[in-house]
Amino acid sequence: MKEDKKYEELRMLEEELEAAYEQLEYSYKELEEINNRFIRVVDLISNISLDISMENYFNKILSAFIELLPEIKYGCVLKKKIKFLGLFLS
Repeated sequence: MKEDKKYEELRMLEEELEAAYEQLEYSYKELEEINNRFIRVVDLISNISLDISMENYFNKILSAFIELLPEIKYGCVLKKKIKFLGLFLS
């Protein structure tokens, strides 16, 4: 009986450990995604030259926003205005 109780405790601890590990993996993937977005923004900022046209500048920014923000699916640059079309699915 005592062995059964200890076995059950070990099994419960193992389940808790597995759940914590799964949460850690999920958090790591989220952190990696955020880090990749940050790197993309830094890359965008560091690669924009003062020699490009305003249209190319806005197109680069629009492209980065579409890539970095999953809820934005389409966009366009119209006369120095950026329009975003988002698809919000729940």
